[in-house]
Amino acid sequence: LAGERDYYGLLAARRIGTTPAWTQRPLPRPPVATLRGLAARPAVQRARELFLLGRPGEARSEWEPVLRNADTATWRAAALLAADWNWYGQAIIWLARAGDWDDLVLRFPTPWRSEFENAAQDTQLPPAWLYAVARVESTLLPEARSGAGALGLMQLLPDTARGVASSIGYRLGDNSQLFDPAVNIRLGSVYLRQLLDRFGGNPVLATAAYNAGLRRVGEWLPAGTELAADVWIDTIPYSETRAYVRRVWEYMAIYESRLGGTAHGFEVERIEARAP
Repeated sequence: LAGERDYYGLLAARRIGTTPAWTQRPLPRPPVATLRGLAARPAVQRARELFLLGRPGEARSEWEPVLRNADTATWRAAALLAADWNWYGQAIIWLARAGDWDDLVLRFPTPWRSEFENAAQDTQLPPAWLYAVARVESTLLPEARSGAGALGLMQLLPDTARGVASSIGYRLGDNSQLFDPAVNIRLGSVYLRQLLDRFGGNPVLATAAYNAGLRRVGEWLPAGTELAADVWIDTIPYSETRAYVRRVWEYMAIYESRLGGTAHGFEVERIEARAP
């Protein structure tokens, strides 16, 4: 189990004191002819121009007929082209379509590095945690919009974003500002810091609350006696939040490996019981 690159593999590796299985294996290169042929397609060239003009939805539409019934080599080539364009989230999605999970540099890129590091410094949060939340929330697509109306990299609801902005004296304009990575990262990081403070510095609870909300996580605190953090995570009633916390924890460890350092947050061992 400790050799698996997932949440439980990470827990097992830490339990026995071994290094998690974060081995980087570069993506197998598709044939040169495949890569060049794909890049030369008129639709792909239009897609690139549209993406560079800040119109990713239209760019994605240009790609759709090109990738219909695509084989693995074509999906890989598409992912590499997207990465070359700095279309990070789309590269991640197409890597998944190719069934490639081992190129951690492509799957866990570190764009907007200065914005994340500045936010981490301002909030005293680990940058790997911020990256992990953004990676889970939006697959690093700044234009992401959820069915519930959450916007941008860290998927902020406009009302939440306005409350956070007001708390730090930041003037937030219309909702479209939340598609700006710098604005979204700043407000999302402050919100995560506020959740951390509300839960006594416990990042497990703060992560769960980022997904499910303060009230629900407060209701899920153990009654009567504390629980081991990993046990509490496995007892979260909402399957979405349970999977979310596991994924953030897994991705945080990968980002710590990518950025250098240790997996901050896995030091949390217990979840205290709620007050009677």
